[in-house]
Amino acid sequence: MHTPNYMDSHHYMSHTPYMPLSRVKGGESFLSLKLSEITPYEKFIEYFPRIKCEPLEFLYQTHRTICAMDKYLYEDLVLHCWRSISWAAWIALVTPYPERYMLKFLKRTEGRISEQWSVKTAILRLRKRNQGNDDLIAKAKVFEGYLARLPFKKIPLRKTNIKAQLDHNIETQIKLRKIYSEGGTNAAISYLRCREPNELEISYQEWLSKQT
Repeated sequence: MHTPNYMDSHHYMSHTPYMPLSRVKGGESFLSLKLSEITPYEKFIEYFPRIKCEPLEFLYQTHRTICAMDKYLYEDLVLHCWRSISWAAWIALVTPYPERYMLKFLKRTEGRISEQWSVKTAILRLRKRNQGNDDLIAKAKVFEGYLARLPFKKIPLRKTNIKAQLDHNIETQIKLRKIYSEGGTNAAISYLRCREPNELEISYQEWLSKQT
């Protein structure tokens, strides 16, 4: 599944806590829980990624999305589904680096989905209006403070290029048929095992490891 701008956008949509980010009551208890997990390990925040603590994983997950964020990834999140909209709103609510494009895309969701506290509160924050649930806003500000202490390093993504992928797949199939017709099954299997995969075929994590 590829989104319009980046083929790796789904990596920042998977395993996000979209339910508590949608409902006020669930949001209050969820954020309280996460803050209670973070507090005992707060002194380790600055040492990421050299030192990682499992109770800080939600903070890391949010931070990774912020480091990958630009207007194209944000658009992919907002356009995909209501679950990814919840995560996009959370990012806009707590990022130490809010951008104008976040408000532009979140406003498009108004009326398209049912009221979500994260969306509503993020829009108010981006409009610089101190309104909404005071408890949720206070907790979001604590998260923002924690996130500002994490070292920022931009994370790249691969652009969606359906044509290039289709062309590559067709080229591979043609070559494989030729090898099979000339050398049989063993030759075809050997080719598949030995060939260097195209960068569009490898996983996002593997591709990222090659960028450093």
